[in-house]
Amino acid sequence: MRAKNIDTHDDVFVPFGCTRTGYPLNAMLSLVLSLGVAAYFFISSETCRHWFILPLFLCGVLLGADAISWIRGKVDPFDPIGVIGLLLYLRYFIGTFFNVTLDYWIAYVPPPPDWRPWVGAMALLNLAGLLAYQTVRSVLGPKEPVRSQSIWVLRKHVFSLSLYFAMAIAVAVQAGIYYHLGGLMGFISAYESRSGWFEGLGAAFMISECFPILAAMGYAAYVKTKGVMPSWPTLTVLLGLFFILKVFFGGLRGSRSEILFALFWAVGIIHFWIRPVPKRLIISGLAGGMIFIYAYGFYKGAGLEGVSVLLDREERVRMEQRTGRTLTAAWLGCATQPYTLFKLMQEDRDYEYAYGRTYLAALAKLIPQSLWPSRPPGKIKEGTELFHGEGSFPRKRATMVWGLAGEAMLNFGPAAVPFSFVFLGIAVALMRRFMIRLPPGDCRWLTVPFFVSLCILIPGGDSDNLVFYFFKNGAVPLLLVTIGSARLAVGSASRN
Repeated sequence: MRAKNIDTHDDVFVPFGCTRTGYPLNAMLSLVLSLGVAAYFFISSETCRHWFILPLFLCGVLLGADAISWIRGKVDPFDPIGVIGLLLYLRYFIGTFFNVTLDYWIAYVPPPPDWRPWVGAMALLNLAGLLAYQTVRSVLGPKEPVRSQSIWVLRKHVFSLSLYFAMAIAVAVQAGIYYHLGGLMGFISAYESRSGWFEGLGAAFMISECFPILAAMGYAAYVKTKGVMPSWPTLTVLLGLFFILKVFFGGLRGSRSEILFALFWAVGIIHFWIRPVPKRLIISGLAGGMIFIYAYGFYKGAGLEGVSVLLDREERVRMEQRTGRTLTAAWLGCATQPYTLFKLMQEDRDYEYAYGRTYLAALAKLIPQSLWPSRPPGKIKEGTELFHGEGSFPRKRATMVWGLAGEAMLNFGPAAVPFSFVFLGIAVALMRRFMIRLPPGDCRWLTVPFFVSLCILIPGGDSDNLVFYFFKNGAVPLLLVTIGSARLAVGSASRN
């Protein structure tokens, strides 16, 4: 179909990172804030009086500058720079202090004599990585706001028919899954048993669990077409309904991130396509997200039995001790990476670097195990043999998440950590360039929150998590937007 030239006079979207974001002031405020946090833990906790505090403090300053730019409204609420900075500041910088203070580390492995030197060494590697990340995103990021020369607009009838068809198929597949496993309670029992009932259902989950986000896209398209502005009480109720839908379409498999990232996408659709979301609502959502992580952790750890004890304080405390799902644990940083570094630095280790095998294994997950029974196990095998010795897999299985830096060490050693952050810098820079070029009303804004969430997942996720997340959660909605859109040419013009 030949492109049709149109002229648009809509106000352009506020540029991402192309205005003065006040970085010197953000950095100064971050310096003061991070110094206050470090001083508090240094004074209040004897275990924090150690050299690790210096490189960790410097990491906090770098992350805090991005977080403060988000808090001050100098970047959009869904700008990956601000969101990543805020989450890493809370989870890595502050969370690591709690790890040291509470002596909360990995269970079931022989610990190092003192965790703090390895926390400090890991902080030095992460500091180099953060500098690489900020340099790359600055060099490759958008310099001037340039409008895209094309705009994607919804083909209403094609989009509607495709949407209804996809939603109907999703409901049918989810109903089939419940029926196959003996209904809703049978599904929950299958999850509680941890006996592999869900194996081989990846393609089915990819289709069924997209239903809530398809419904959100459909509602946004309806509102855009009718030109109405829903009130915040209405949108809040709809988000509550979305949450309930997501619990039944994927959440009962115990994945908290499955629900949280879906909510992130839904709120992003509201923000970009319906009305801007106030910062106070987003902050309230972050607080609610932390409560949800704690509460839903009981279901993740013990199924319905865990949920039943939430209102009984004594039973809840016993369940916390049994599962380790405490409110404090929800805030703690990552102990996997310091331990990985510790094991790699032992002179008597019998571990050989994976040299990219975990990344290839992540791509291999795209091939169903029924077609490739001997599919490489990837990070689980490599991590298990590092922690428990060569040949310990599959008798033992280390199933923790290593994150960007941890997986780089499994493959190429500690020296690879700074280089792994280059990948994060490239992803964030390309994402911001894409966002700044999109014209208002372009239906690709419906997909932007998904790609931002993918950037957020990079520092804390493993390569197999990224591949699975992209195809499982993104394939159907992205295909819908692609099929249901027409590409129209617009005159190239600079954004003012």
